[in-house]
Amino acid sequence: TTRAAAADQNRRSASKEEDRRGEHSLKRTVLLMASGGVAAGLAKTAVAPLERLKLLRQLDAMGGSTLVGTLKQIVRTEGLAGLWRG
Repeated sequence: TTRAAAADQNRRSASKEEDRRGEHSLKRTVLLMASGGVAAGLAKTAVAPLERLKLLRQLDAMGGSTLVGTLKQIVRTEGLAGLWRG
């Protein structure tokens, strides 16, 4: 019976450890998903002005000016927020 009691105790300990690992894994997964979402949002925000410049240059909407000229024109006519305008 001592051997059976020891085996039972080992099973209970292993079960508790699995529960803790599963809980830790869920917290880690949620944290990783949230941080990935924040990183994606920051990346989109950082790249949006470059995308706007690219599109305006492709459409030649600013009358053939240079990249820097297009950037200056957007800021001059629409303000700094114009770089993020959709």
